Amino acid sequence: MKRTLAKRCLYSAAALGAAAAVLATAAPAQAVVPPPGVVIAAAGSDTTDDLMTAILTGTNQKNIRATPASAQFIEGDSNCTDLTYNKAPVPGGQVLAPNGSSNGRNALAAAASNPAGPGCIDIARSSAGPRPISANEPATFEYYAMAMDSLGWASTSLAAPGTMTKQQLKDIYACNITDWSQLPGGGSGPIQRYVPQTGSGTYGFFLSDLLDGVAPAPGGTPSCPAPVFIQENTGMQIATADFQKAIVPYSVGQWMFQANNAINPTIDLRNEAKLGGFTTPLGTNANAARWNGADGGWEPNTGVTAATPVNEQNIKLNNPTPDYPGIRYVFNVVNSVSVNYAEARAVVGFNNIAGGSKSPLCSNGKISPILSFGFAPLSSSVNISGNNLAGATCRKYVPV
Repeated sequence: MKRTLAKRCLYSAAALGAAAAVLATAAPAQAVVPPPGVVIAAAGSDTTDDLMTAILTGTNQKNIRATPASAQFIEGDSNCTDLTYNKAPVPGGQVLAPNGSSNGRNALAAAASNPAGPGCIDIARSSAGPRPISANEPATFEYYAMAMDSLGWASTSLAAPGTMTKQQLKDIYACNITDWSQLPGGGSGPIQRYVPQTGSGTYGFFLSDLLDGVAPAPGGTPSCPAPVFIQENTGMQIATADFQKAIVPYSVGQWMFQANNAINPTIDLRNEAKLGGFTTPLGTNANAARWNGADGGWEPNTGVTAATPVNEQNIKLNNPTPDYPGIRYVFNVVNSVSVNYAEARAVVGFNNIAGGSKSPLCSNGKISPILSFGFAPLSSSVNISGNNLAGATCRKYVPV
């Protein structure tokens, strides 16, 4: 029996206003429907899980949740049997849903070498960019950036300052700063480090871009307890005893989406976690989110120059020394040797040549859910080092 995935897509007037310039040149896009006998299934990143549930609404387009609330049945096709996904511990006869960007990409690589399984993944959701080429990261992977996000930090503590430098964040996770009083503008009290689950792209991006490749210190001392690993983008797993201590990496897009839907407890998972910013030469624009007083909602602090944090020149894939840390693309990954490659790319990618064909997602046809879930859309006019020869609202990258 077919099960319909629920959509959680509440549109934000504030976010819509932020993308007026993009919409001005947008052309309507036609829905892409996989041909009979082909089911396209996506899995991986928690950060873009809700967004892709809202995007993959066509016939035979399925989004496997990172942590399904209950057993999630996905119909098979000519290359894959029916499968039921679940979170751990997985009941017999079911499949563990890939939770996180790394797990989604690993499942995509495995599916290409064994089309009948495991999991028959056609698209990997990823909040991190290409990894070095390996068995789990083949040169045949294609990364299609669909929007911009930012990875920042959040805290439930009233003693946390409003902003800190990137170096101060690194010092916290290295156990060099262990009390809020050691930070300008901070109160007083010990700090407890929280970290996203290690299989997530958010953890990998946090490690590479915000901690500059240095893993959090193991700690385990009275002044610096060991870091606590939890599901990304939620404050609900912060222990009550740590409420005035906790600091945790947080997707700014997810935080804004949750904040804009604070009346819905199934969406707002912040648990009073407040979003912090980074003290940089940008001065007043020290946060990747901004409050739109006219529309009464949070929106990305976007722009075309370094004066606004969320812009493509602040993404390390494009600029090794960005002015503001933590800005990233969010991707869908396909594998050119997968049996359903052409159908998967037609849903989330584009042909990166002049005048190349574009999926609805890459021709501004999915602008509303991108904005609704707190992400910043991409312009069709930007082409950095040949990543958008087709004039798409996506960008293409490959492993190196």
